[in-house]
Amino acid sequence: MGMGGIWALLAATGFGGAPIADVIKARKLVIVDEKGTERVVIADHVPDPKEGKRSNTGSGMVINNKDGFEQFGVYVDDKDGGVGMGFDAKPGVGDPRNRERINLKVSPAGTALIRVLDNSTRVKAWLMTNEKEEAYLGFLRWEGAGRETKYVGEKRYGLGEAKADSR
Repeated sequence: MGMGGIWALLAATGFGGAPIADVIKARKLVIVDEKGTERVVIADHVPDPKEGKRSNTGSGMVINNKDGFEQFGVYVDDKDGGVGMGFDAKPGVGDPRNRERINLKVSPAGTALIRVLDNSTRVKAWLMTNEKEEAYLGFLRWEGAGRETKYVGEKRYGLGEAKADSR
């Protein structure tokens, strides 16, 4: 390599250091580990997880475990503008049909939801707001094919009252 080539190489690499860009534009950024496993994906359309098809479409970020399975995700839904965040159990823990254990969501109308699921993928508790600016907390106890629901603070049932629900 001649002197011109050396100067070109130094200029391209910021004189020995990594170049710094003010703006990077891309449709997708994928961070991989030393084995080539995708660990972080930031994209204009978040790809489907290894196990199936994503229920929402939109931009967001997913963080995968060392085996490439999603365990955290955040998105903005292109269909309705809602946003969500999900925390998943690792593969092999609980019912494989749905590894989500905690969901945080804001609906297009601005209502909020925090949902907690057990290893059988049943909703056990949630904290919600509605369009009337009311908030409530719900607990579910599952027995056989039915469930019992206890609401706290929901206006239609009153503070602390229980309502059986066998849906």
